[in-house]
Amino acid sequence: MVFVRKYRVVPHVLLPVFFLILSLVALAACGQSANSSAPTSTPTKVSTATTAPTGQPPTITVKATEYSFTLPQTVPAGLVDITLVNNGTLPHGMGLALLNSGVTFDQFQSALLNKGLLVMRTLSTIMGGPNVAAPGKSSEVILTLSNGQYAVVSAVLGKDGKRDFQKGMIASFAVTGAAPTGQYATPTATAQITMQSFRYSGIPANVATGAVIWQVTNAGTEPYEFYVVKLAPGKTAQALIAFYAHPSGPPPFASIGGMSSISPEFSGWMKFNLTTGTYVAFSQVFDKATGKPQFLLGMLTSFTVQ
Repeated sequence: MVFVRKYRVVPHVLLPVFFLILSLVALAACGQSANSSAPTSTPTKVSTATTAPTGQPPTITVKATEYSFTLPQTVPAGLVDITLVNNGTLPHGMGLALLNSGVTFDQFQSALLNKGLLVMRTLSTIMGGPNVAAPGKSSEVILTLSNGQYAVVSAVLGKDGKRDFQKGMIASFAVTGAAPTGQYATPTATAQITMQSFRYSGIPANVATGAVIWQVTNAGTEPYEFYVVKLAPGKTAQALIAFYAHPSGPPPFASIGGMSSISPEFSGWMKFNLTTGTYVAFSQVFDKATGKPQFLLGMLTSFTVQ
């Protein structure tokens, strides 16, 4: 609707007064503008330029038991905080694999069951995930997820010689939507850890008790993991190596979590709540060239929490 206002002619004798009023109104407007906030379009520009994102990324909780996952069917793209809660009586982990274009979940599952873990490198991008959590405990990571279909796999080896996914512990979900830009604050890490050439760098030699966030980046040429365990009192890293060489009896450690296997050039954040003790970070991923677990090639480091 258009409003039309009628104006009458102002006599010449009133023109000086009229212009004086206009001048005063203009001066008042300028004074108000100088003392008030910027025009309507300015706050958006100022906020974008000077205010850092403060929002927390969306969180999802995945529940594990023998031998299945309970998880959402869809997850938003972008930064996602993922917690694995182990409601079972055995250790379980959670690795994410973004399926290659044209690869279906059924094809991926069939190849994994028939050919083993190495097919994940050819059929998918290995994205990390919450590493092994002890029964009744949890493991938490923050990842950047892009759109696509994902497989969720627990590769924990049981005493019967079979892995969790061989007993049905494999599932899928879809990541959808556009990743928000500048909405969520990047996690602040207290340590920057690099994985490369069967070595970890950046792990603090001594760590204070309490909550920590560590960022881990794969700068190598093959997938690596960052699996953290707390050694039993009096045990050393050699006891861990001996246990994997000849598994018998209870393990000399408790699983704390960390980052599951992640492809080269990818990164994520791990969240821990650490108590006093001696810990070991290591990778059980098999080296494609030698067939050996990577911790036997040097990818194992101890650190102390006190």
